[in-house]
Amino acid sequence: MKIGVFLPQKNHFYQHIAAALKTAFEAHGLETYCDLALYKPKALSRFCREFKPDCIFEMNRSRSELPELPGSIIHISWIVDLLGRDIDDIQESEIIYFFGTGWKDIHTNKHASLVDWLPAGFCPQTYKLCHSRKTVDFSFIGHIPRPWSSAELERIVGTGDADPYTFEQLFEQCRLTWAKHGGLHQLRPEQYLHLVAEVLANGTRADFRISDRTMKYDIETRSTRMINRQHAIDSALSVSTAISIHGSTNWLEWDRYRPHYRGYLNSHQDIREVYQRSKLNLHEGIGLHFRTLDCMGAGGLLAFKPTSRDGDPDGINSHFEPFRHYIPLDIGGDRKHLKYYLQNEKEISRIAEEASKLAHQQHTWQVRCKKIVADIASL
Repeated sequence: MKIGVFLPQKNHFYQHIAAALKTAFEAHGLETYCDLALYKPKALSRFCREFKPDCIFEMNRSRSELPELPGSIIHISWIVDLLGRDIDDIQESEIIYFFGTGWKDIHTNKHASLVDWLPAGFCPQTYKLCHSRKTVDFSFIGHIPRPWSSAELERIVGTGDADPYTFEQLFEQCRLTWAKHGGLHQLRPEQYLHLVAEVLANGTRADFRISDRTMKYDIETRSTRMINRQHAIDSALSVSTAISIHGSTNWLEWDRYRPHYRGYLNSHQDIREVYQRSKLNLHEGIGLHFRTLDCMGAGGLLAFKPTSRDGDPDGINSHFEPFRHYIPLDIGGDRKHLKYYLQNEKEISRIAEEASKLAHQQHTWQVRCKKIVADIASL
């Protein structure tokens, strides 16, 4: 069997995943071709003629966007980011995998043979357990969106009885509404999207729907990443200022985070060392994220922001146990327990070892590809 694997961008993050997927698929007997691009129609047709794949595995694109793909080829869509699309725009692939917690449950299955959850995996050769001297209390590796620009805030969403309704008004109303329900981390995807629609209806006094994809992405994805990542960093800063932030230069545009920014990490060796040299590694949002598993595999201790979805089948607590494999970032809004772990490196090592052992047993790319191959065989 032959499979073509296509990831969205050419950078070291996707290059690492592509290499791991190629190794894992080949270990399961599939001849594998990988590229860091989603091919346009002519290039995809040429690839199909020359390589003759049985399956194509793509991140963030479904068969409904590929009318030229031959029906004889199995299309596998792995949706890691909706990119402003409605979740039901993802259709027609023989297999659809959703990355986010709860996404599968709100998708209407039309013209797909199998719809399931597929979390990230990690490379066990790259992220091996190693105990290192701790040099920082907290670290955060990842992206944060830029603060809203004046032009973005001034965009007109809709009009009410008298005055225009701006994106700034919408965003502030959404923040207030989300906060009344305990914050974004306490809501399921279908709940906070429903609340956005409710805010729109109340704010515009009309049945208004966001149709602009950029604006929809900003309110559904960019704003949630912004709020949740601010929460994670601010939680750590309430306990210690010994925090290092790594990621894109967007962090420099946030005044309170600029002093803690330590640059972009260009290699997975550098990323692994940050995980291993930090007492607590911050993460929020999706439970079995790429960074979650890389950190655990390497023997870093994860400080994870609890959510209402953690006990779901695709939530972190269905695969790892709090205080045995990771530390909750908040406990009832309190963070006093974080100081205890910062002062007890033996506890840090104990929990990190337990998490690494389980991650290497159940959450590598080899394990993920075994599921994919079994799902293909079941069609």
